[in-house]
Amino acid sequence: MPSDRATLGEKSADLQVRHAALHREMIEHLEQAVAAENQWLMFMLLGWQHLATCAVSYYLVEVERLQYPHRWPYALLWLVQTAVALGTVLLFRGRRRIEPSPLQRLIQRIGLVFLALCCDVAILNSVAGLPVFVFLPVLATLSSFAFLALSMLVSGRFLFAALAMFVTGGLMARYPAYGFLLYGGSWLLVLQTLGVVLFVKRRRWLAGRQAESPVLQTESQSLSAVCRTLARATADWRRSG
Repeated sequence: MPSDRATLGEKSADLQVRHAALHREMIEHLEQAVAAENQWLMFMLLGWQHLATCAVSYYLVEVERLQYPHRWPYALLWLVQTAVALGTVLLFRGRRRIEPSPLQRLIQRIGLVFLALCCDVAILNSVAGLPVFVFLPVLATLSSFAFLALSMLVSGRFLFAALAMFVTGGLMARYPAYGFLLYGGSWLLVLQTLGVVLFVKRRRWLAGRQAESPVLQTESQSLSAVCRTLARATADWRRSG
């Protein structure tokens, strides 16, 4: 029936409008939480930590030539790096000033899945008996996929990060001797860029709060003056009565 189709079309359009409005609200909430928690600095620190770990891995592979059966330093190094990274995240997110956005939980799940898949790739490389780390370009592919997921959930600008990781994977496959340095450098570039963007957003958020403060103070003072006037009027009425 034409009327039924029109009704379904209106419901679909209304649902899309509500979904877009809800997504904008969640993005704004996420930006406020990120700004309040100083996460711009967290991402910058994570980038340098990751680069340092990749540089040490490069030294162990290309200078020390550590391979089977002396692979335990790699496992120890990346376990320490993971622990330090988790500690850094908990340090910045431990004191929440704003209720977390639902998007933060989704982003955390994507990060956990990414870490699990990276560990799986490392295990497969070891089980296959290949040198450290033949499957390293696969990590760049996983990184690109993670940023593609973020581009659909958060912002289309993450497509640039996905593209950077895509190019990095090709360079790592072409120049395997510098794979760790390329991988660490690309993550550093992405995380430093993200840190700068979040720092700018934080300054705008703080400026907006400072601009709102005089307005709130004025409204509060006006409300107090009204309350005092009502109190005096009530007292005068009681005395006259």
